[in-house]
Amino acid sequence: MCVLTTPTATTLGTRALVVPASRGARVARKLFEEGRACSLILSGELEHTEQRLDHLSLDPASSMSELAAAVRRVDELRPDLDEDRA
Repeated sequence: MCVLTTPTATTLGTRALVVPASRGARVARKLFEEGRACSLILSGELEHTEQRLDHLSLDPASSMSELAAAVRRVDELRPDLDEDRA
């Protein structure tokens, strides 16, 4: 048996998976690829939100609530991406 502990995007915690050793490498590869995909998605979303924040900050017609929402979203995404990259 092989025990793998993986972070999950939905729970932001860890989950132990017990799989037969013969399937361990295949499962580990799949989890690695899913983690990489998640990292790419988070990175893209963070970049998009930061660009939106830049645009809003340059537009005098932007409301404070729009700016605040963009700042909150960046603050939510950055720790998730940092954790995913660690």
